[in-house]
Amino acid sequence: MVIDITKLDIALAKRCRTMSTLRAGVSPQTLRKIRQGGDVRPDVVGRVAQILKVEVTDIVEEGR
Repeated sequence: MVIDITKLDIALAKRCRTMSTLRAGVSPQTLRKIRQGGDVRPDVVGRVAQILKVEVTDIVEEGR
């Protein structure tokens, strides 16, 4: 699964958070992969969504 960076940035902005907020549940290497548009496991996408209190569908790229 690929997280849409624009959607992720919007979710972070709505909650006044930074990418470092996600370090609570995601490794720095995985955060870098997300930022570069890389493919991540579904459980990682789920953890990011939980931390941001959004639905998974709110942050993943459409059509993937």
